[in-house]
Amino acid sequence: MTQDMRLDVPEVISEDLEALAHEPPPSHAGFWFLVALALSLLLAAQWAWVNRETLLARWPQLEDAIARLCSRNACPPLPEHRSPARLEVVSRALVADSSHPGQLRFDLVFRNAAPWPQPRPWIGLFLSDLSGNPVAARWFAPDVYSRPRLPDRMEPGERIEVHLVVEAPDRQALSYEIRFR
Repeated sequence: MTQDMRLDVPEVISEDLEALAHEPPPSHAGFWFLVALALSLLLAAQWAWVNRETLLARWPQLEDAIARLCSRNACPPLPEHRSPARLEVVSRALVADSSHPGQLRFDLVFRNAAPWPQPRPWIGLFLSDLSGNPVAARWFAPDVYSRPRLPDRMEPGERIEVHLVVEAPDRQALSYEIRFR
């Protein structure tokens, strides 16, 4: 401002203008902190939703809290806990069936070692020769190896016995492996 213009401005207003010129602008740091915090929580919630099966498998006690929350809101149903790694083979045997030539008897007892119920698994039987080359393989669905009207879920610690007769492979099978899925 020129000197002539200052003379025309009352002293009270010029003091206010001087104070405004030297006053720092208002801080919005608190507002942006809250925005960043809200976005971080939203991102964490999205990550938890995408990884819900892993989180529920690790902390099954969360299922009740989530079920209560979802009873008030429209949530899609939670997936069943499925952890084939938590199924333990108690005993197993694969022997030639003396009453049926050309067939093998497959006996298996396994248990749910998880602390939560989980669906009955598919069972894979993989036969290999002396060199470890695959000779035969087959997957058995739960309705094939278990009695009718057996619950679809295995309770923690529950054991299931499997007794099946399978065709013997054309080539000599010397070892076998059991897998769950």
